[in-house]
Amino acid sequence: VNFYKVTNEKPRRIFYYRDGVSEAQLDHVADHELGAIQEALKELKEMDNDDFDPEVIAMVVQKNHHVRFFPERKEDSSGWNMMPGTVVDGEVTHPGKNYSFFLCSHQGIQGTTRPAYYRVLQNDPGLGREQLVELTYSLTYLYNSCTRSISTVAPCFYAHKTAMRIRNEIRSEDPKPRLPQEVDVNHNIQEDGDDVILAQPENIKFPLHSSLETTMFFA
Repeated sequence: VNFYKVTNEKPRRIFYYRDGVSEAQLDHVADHELGAIQEALKELKEMDNDDFDPEVIAMVVQKNHHVRFFPERKEDSSGWNMMPGTVVDGEVTHPGKNYSFFLCSHQGIQGTTRPAYYRVLQNDPGLGREQLVELTYSLTYLYNSCTRSISTVAPCFYAHKTAMRIRNEIRSEDPKPRLPQEVDVNHNIQEDGDDVILAQPENIKFPLHSSLETTMFFA
């Protein structure tokens, strides 16, 4: 919605990559987060009463697993790690109805490469397997701090970077001390010594300069 207000353009296709999700949280992402996207799209459609109906492609990215791959021959490897761009989408992937695949997208410089595991939750345009893999692999080359591919898609890296930086800028206008055991874990908090200051969502302020609000200042 904010994107439309700033650019006056509506997205024709939305790619949503979500990491930091465990097996037990997959249903929550599918029901709540994808549901929130649909609600936002419905709100956009009602603004102009047009036939706005963008396609959504949503994937979950998982790195917290114990799967590793090794080549049969050293000459087919990068220091006995799989070559960047290696894809495994059978035998060890999830047998469910949704397509899933492992992608070794980066070159392991030290230690054993851990592949990223991608699980498709929504694929409105019906993209084929090769298209989904190529799209995902291409996005690992878009991280501006690195001249090579990275371990997961760049949007996930940018999301982490944003969260790390913006937490230093959060200012609460509701400094009401609470004991740690009284704090609702669903709210944002700031620690201040032995007390915990509860920051209600509506009272959180991000003191960014107006010229930075619509830029990738975090990159």
